[in-house]
Amino acid sequence: SCPTHNLTAFAESGEVDRLWAIANLLPPESIRGFKYRDIKVGDHAFSSTVRITLRGTVDFANPYEIWVYRKQLLSSMLMVDRFNRVLDQLRPHKVVAIHGLYVFHGTTVDVCNHLGIDVVVYGAPYRKNTLFFSHKETYHRSLITEEKSHWESLELNQDMEQKLDTYLESKTAGGRDWVNYHPSPITERANVIASLGIDPKLPVVTMFTNVIWDAQIYHSYNAFKDIFEWVYTTIEFFEKRPDVQLIIRIHPAEVKHGIPTKQPIEPDIRARFPTLPGNVRIVSAESDVSSYTLVDMSSAALIYGTKMGLEIGIRGIPVIVAGETFCRNKGFTYDVETKQQYLDYLKGILDLPKNDTAMITRAKKYAYYFFFKRMLDMPLLNLQVENTLKSTNYYSFGSLNSLLPGQDHNLDVICDGIVHGTPFYVTSP
Repeated sequence: SCPTHNLTAFAESGEVDRLWAIANLLPPESIRGFKYRDIKVGDHAFSSTVRITLRGTVDFANPYEIWVYRKQLLSSMLMVDRFNRVLDQLRPHKVVAIHGLYVFHGTTVDVCNHLGIDVVVYGAPYRKNTLFFSHKETYHRSLITEEKSHWESLELNQDMEQKLDTYLESKTAGGRDWVNYHPSPITERANVIASLGIDPKLPVVTMFTNVIWDAQIYHSYNAFKDIFEWVYTTIEFFEKRPDVQLIIRIHPAEVKHGIPTKQPIEPDIRARFPTLPGNVRIVSAESDVSSYTLVDMSSAALIYGTKMGLEIGIRGIPVIVAGETFCRNKGFTYDVETKQQYLDYLKGILDLPKNDTAMITRAKKYAYYFFFKRMLDMPLLNLQVENTLKSTNYYSFGSLNSLLPGQDHNLDVICDGIVHGTPFYVTSP
């Protein structure tokens, strides 16, 4: 069995009081940018705070949220000191960490990188019984920056195309992913048009939001300071374009994933726009209207950090990306870096052509790589997900011989990646 080490065993007398004095004196607005021993502890404190409060921002007028923010900063600084002592004593050649985010896991990864210790990060993605692995950082970030050569040279044969099509089709009603927001989706176009009061004579542009507290954890801002500015700017633009209808699809995970957000986007929109422009519709988080039907009705789609951009691109609809998401900079989306560039795209949005064959092919290649090569099938794994904050791993195998080299190709990929630093993706079809 492997020895277990508790961080409390690496505590030093007086360190909590010393670090709390630092955390308690910092102005709240300065916490996120704060570094301790060259580690971005403020960023980890922020990510954990919004995860705890289920909001996208820290309310500086709320004493409880400020207290949580400071406590998370304290925890991250303690983690820096204690994990440094762990590494000094154990002197590992490699570190394997889960998730790579928040106070504990994110700080762990940053300390390893700061000291030049190889670190591997893993987590459970969307497809059932699969794992993601990445070197040096969370897969949320590595998917954006990794080499395109891993997938650009893929040649999809008929079997691979069918495998991808079957999987993507399953996402409409669910069944092959951990999460299914719409077990009984409203897919009939006529029903969607009637329920939303859409004018069938006018073109439609659909905006897909994301859960703000989750996205802000690992997404950098590009064109806008946050998702709210993006949403408000878009509504204000289309208010002056009555020839186009804007449909805002609120992410269903705000209410349908076991942990309702405490800062839903729709109330903020309605507070900012007590009377919505006549050509703007909101599809609430509770609605069972199929996002895929909305995509197929759209002349273009607007996203910030949602994962749907890949599936939209495959369906041939032009996608404008205003924030960070793994489909960015892959050659099948329109990626913006500034607010003005975004507005310029909106001005000509009806002139954007349907994605051509080359763009759709790129999207399909990346989708196959993403879903079937980067998501590593683990037949030995049975992950039970109760909600976004709690999951349990179960491993089932008859004997330790099942773990030997050559018994499972994906397990070999994982072990080789950890031991030898090779990429974590399947090379065979």
